[in-house]
Amino acid sequence: MTKKLLPLLLLSALSAAAHAATPPNTLVVVQGLDDIVSLDPAEANELSSIQTVPSLYQRLVQPDRNNPEKIVPILAESWQADPAAKTLTIKLKPDAKFASGNPLRPEDVIFSYTRAVTLNKSPAFILNVLGWQPDNIASQLKKVDDHTLTLHWTADVSPAVALNILSTPSPLSLMKNRWRRTRKITTSATTG
Repeated sequence: MTKKLLPLLLLSALSAAAHAATPPNTLVVVQGLDDIVSLDPAEANELSSIQTVPSLYQRLVQPDRNNPEKIVPILAESWQADPAAKTLTIKLKPDAKFASGNPLRPEDVIFSYTRAVTLNKSPAFILNVLGWQPDNIASQLKKVDDHTLTLHWTADVSPAVALNILSTPSPLSLMKNRWRRTRKITTSATTG
């Protein structure tokens, strides 16, 4: 009996959890991430995804951290609103780059918004407020030059509302034709 228990006791002793003290002046945050379905900004809609995506992707604009009522440029250098035409003309920062080093171009922004609207996943609802739908999105976004694009909307909203919508985490720039799914889907019959 002892011979049978000894390996079990030894295994139990070796598998005990190790504990470490938190270093001084260190904040430790623990969060469950089991609700993440996707980190694709055009699909992410769970709490953990929504909290994570803004750390992974930059937006054209976002609320100022010290004054959330104010919208500040991030990838956009500037913008000009035309309320009568329901249009924003956005100039991109000339030095804005993806992590790969590739420059951010108007085509990338157009691709991102078009993709989000045409996929029609949960994050698209905020873009739908602008009147953007899969059947009209192509006519709403136009490249002006290598650093400028215009965003037009059909809904009866002000440029301030449009800017606030653009500041949400879901419509973010992805390199055109470079988005790839890396998650493998498996079933009991096949893999990958």
